[in-house]
Amino acid sequence: MGRLRASGLVSHVMRATYPGPQPGFSAFQVIKALLTIGSRKLIGRKLLADEIGLGPGAVRTLVQRLSAARLVASTPSGCRLTSKGLALYEELAGSIRMKPIRTGRLAVDRHSVAIRIRDAAGSVRRGLEQRDAAVRAGATGATTLLFQQGRFTIPGESLDCEEEFPDPLWRTLIRDFEPQDGDVFVVSSAPTLRVAEEGAIAASLDLLEVQSG
Repeated sequence: MGRLRASGLVSHVMRATYPGPQPGFSAFQVIKALLTIGSRKLIGRKLLADEIGLGPGAVRTLVQRLSAARLVASTPSGCRLTSKGLALYEELAGSIRMKPIRTGRLAVDRHSVAIRIRDAAGSVRRGLEQRDAAVRAGATGATTLLFQQGRFTIPGESLDCEEEFPDPLWRTLIRDFEPQDGDVFVVSSAPTLRVAEEGAIAASLDLLEVQSG
């Protein structure tokens, strides 16, 4: 198996030259569909549409494109992952974890989520790239955090967030995510929870490396 960046996978599924209708779904929904199908083992299109927030036409197009990429098999009983899709799902599930949080001083809008990307610190440059990607996806803003030597840092701004910016957030992230040295967190904020999630996924795509055949 070779290495493929998740951003490349999403571009492949969403690209404008792909045969068939133009996509009515986001990068967030591509990733969420893979995670949902993988966790459910087998799921009907209607329930999948409800889970990821798509209409019947858009979810049909998404499943067709995932099937063309040999990631999903569509059967009369529902959708399931192929062996290639399962390998991708296991890599994604092991790499990322996302949940809503109370962000304290990092909050820039009503709803915020944190996403942890395992062992991705080497891919972070200034952290502004993740913020810009989140904003393009509709988020109000995003902050990139590195977890190194047992401390949260912000590239170019803070070498020890807990000491410089006292806030319960840092203990919450450690309790809820059990980070390891080299992990990256992106905290995304938006007017709605779904948009905050979309921003977090968009911000994370360039940092994610997943297995693909």
